[in-house]
Amino acid sequence: MNYVWAALIIVSLGFAIWADAGDIASDKYRNKAPFPINIEMVDRDLDNGPQDATVSIDAEAYMAFYKLDQGMEKTQRQDALKQLQTVFNKPFKGKISKTESGAIELRFALNSTKLPEPMATVYKDNKTKNGDFLAKIDKLPETAAGLATLNLAPSRFLSIKSITDAAFDFADVAVTISLGLIGVLALWLGLMNIADKAGLINAFCKLISPVLRPLFPEVPKGHPAYGMLALACAANALGTGNAATPMGIKAMEELQKLSKKKDTATNSMVMLLAMSTASLQITPSATLLAVLGVAAADLLVAILIVTAISAVIAIITARLMSKLPMFAKTNPGHIDWKPGDDDEGTPLVKEKKKESVSV
Repeated sequence: MNYVWAALIIVSLGFAIWADAGDIASDKYRNKAPFPINIEMVDRDLDNGPQDATVSIDAEAYMAFYKLDQGMEKTQRQDALKQLQTVFNKPFKGKISKTESGAIELRFALNSTKLPEPMATVYKDNKTKNGDFLAKIDKLPETAAGLATLNLAPSRFLSIKSITDAAFDFADVAVTISLGLIGVLALWLGLMNIADKAGLINAFCKLISPVLRPLFPEVPKGHPAYGMLALACAANALGTGNAATPMGIKAMEELQKLSKKKDTATNSMVMLLAMSTASLQITPSATLLAVLGVAAADLLVAILIVTAISAVIAIITARLMSKLPMFAKTNPGHIDWKPGDDDEGTPLVKEKKKESVSV
């Protein structure tokens, strides 16, 4: 699985570099080009501190700046212009200030406006923490109201930035989910340990193995993995959400004990993953109940039909793909195990050699 994630990251970075190179070559975001805006100020003396200003963007000038009308027919251009006019029909409130270095900065609120592309992307790359658009003014108008030009910060390598930000966001989500699963894992793994010591898992395994054996023919008869497989399938079918995770993890651990190659998934592991992903649901999931409440019961028949179809397709697909030569040759296979052996397939009680008695 790690190889799959590594391949996905490399491929996504390749596409990101290709997309960013195309944006730079076509000058999609018009970096370093002066952006025209209309500014109206009550007080132009910035030495007294930041001054209120009204900012407006002309739809025609915006279209010409980003060359949005290239290749458009007349009717298409008119429709696009009308859409831009609905966005920029109202002025924006902002503030103009002078920095210590003497540069003039403009901040105006755009966080409540649905901006068109490519300005929406430029805004995300230039916005402040409170959502204001930040840019430098090349030159103020000579009068209280007039045309000015903005010097926007260059927008480059945005796709790579998005992938990097997403990676950090998912890392944060992973930590949050992991912390939430600690309690669930501790509870269910503790209960399973008690059940194992009491012999319930062994008894359950003998009861359920005839049902699961056709799906997992490589798992030896009587192996404890059958008990965990049954619990994992039952937890998924009952829609228990995170409570099914400990069962699935424990079932995978038991299947890994049987594998001859610990870093490669066996056919049984793939089948379990397919069944867990496309599990038959006999009750609405916890998420659906939280959203719809008792109304989720009305969807029970539809849930049964759809999940039954998905489960059958997943099982058939996993079984057929395991027969293909390219996948069959990578299957590590299972160790020879029989009841009474340890995890490595070694008998726990060695057979005593019969002593020959000579008469």
